[in-house]
Amino acid sequence: MRTIFFLYLVLLFSALTHVFVPLAVAQNKAKQLDAFSIYNISVDTTARTASEARSQALHIGQRQALTALFDKIVRPEDISQLPQLDNAKIASLVRGIDISQERSSTVRYIANFTVHFSREHVFNLLSGLNIPFAETMAKPLWVLPIISREGTYSLWESGNDWLSFWQQQDFRNNLVPFIVPTATYQNIFLIDALQAYQGNAAALARFARHHQVDDILVPIITLPVTTANSLEHTHLATITLRRGLTGDIILQQDIRLTTADINNLTELGDNGDNSVDILPSLYEKALRTIRQATETEWKNKVLVHYEESAKLTISYNTKSVKDWQELQNKISSQALILKTTLHDVSTDHLILTLHYAGTVEQLQLSLQQQDLFLVPGEAGWMLLTKQEKELIEASEDTPHAASITYSDDVTPITATSVPPIISDHQQTPTQSPH
Repeated sequence: MRTIFFLYLVLLFSALTHVFVPLAVAQNKAKQLDAFSIYNISVDTTARTASEARSQALHIGQRQALTALFDKIVRPEDISQLPQLDNAKIASLVRGIDISQERSSTVRYIANFTVHFSREHVFNLLSGLNIPFAETMAKPLWVLPIISREGTYSLWESGNDWLSFWQQQDFRNNLVPFIVPTATYQNIFLIDALQAYQGNAAALARFARHHQVDDILVPIITLPVTTANSLEHTHLATITLRRGLTGDIILQQDIRLTTADINNLTELGDNGDNSVDILPSLYEKALRTIRQATETEWKNKVLVHYEESAKLTISYNTKSVKDWQELQNKISSQALILKTTLHDVSTDHLILTLHYAGTVEQLQLSLQQQDLFLVPGEAGWMLLTKQEKELIEASEDTPHAASITYSDDVTPITATSVPPIISDHQQTPTQSPH
């Protein structure tokens, strides 16, 4: 009976891999942001003809997107090692372009691009230069922007233009995407401005539990009493970052406009009374600082030298074919997992070997973004769902991994007998030159 069930799953696995899984993966990825895609690149070019203007726009848009991609996945200190690439080389790194809001005249071309880069080609370029990069997207981070002005604090209140500024931004090009909630009655009830400002753990946990999130960022911007929309006043703000469900302070920094910023604002204002709105510039600088802090922290955790690879055999509990399909979809989205070999299938568990780049800790962190938890058990490593992990923690039981053995009537599945559950962009790492 067990052999029949096993063979059924093997056949089903093969069919799903070739027919159904790609569709499911595509639908799943359509809802997710891609580390190798750069969104919202605006182009506006003028040339002798519309065709020439469009060709120029494509070159400009791809170059801007590649710059944004390198800023996204490469450490700032490694940017200087990148070579200057010509238009043909940049185009060879591009997998496709989505074009929207397209307009043109006889000499002008305007559009908005989403540029999708080939993970394989970018990998080959960066590994050839021995430059490590980060490609693991973090879970979206929920943000509660607080403005402190003249001793008062605002979150959901209508006067919180710091919140409005965050809501107007496009965070799709972050490795750590931000989600900025709106002032619904439910959110107002869950947490208020003073609670968020003080890092009230109970209120933060209540808000997180309601929205089913694990992490919250509270960026507080403090404006001095004298700050006004005039260049005759101070141009200083202070940002304080609280992170997590306990509201710990992780950053405090002053934000000041430079002379160049002020001169630019004066030119933009040009009202004759030296009065312009300085707050958007302060907000932009503050947001840039916050993004850099969160992106750098995450990048340092997931940055991988791809000449470093290893493998790990794990067990995973299954109750149905649906569980197996969901695991395939989640594993196929893991850039660090280079290859997966299925060894054993029973009515209640699977035995897999994961071939991965980086360290075990980085693999664990990457899997956690899909609510999968890699933990050591008594007989080996186990891959748990979030619900299983919470049940184990609640009962304070030690997980028991399935014994990694093969019964007499079961033949291990190898990579040659069954297609591996990997996506097209995954590949075996190559040794980088030293």
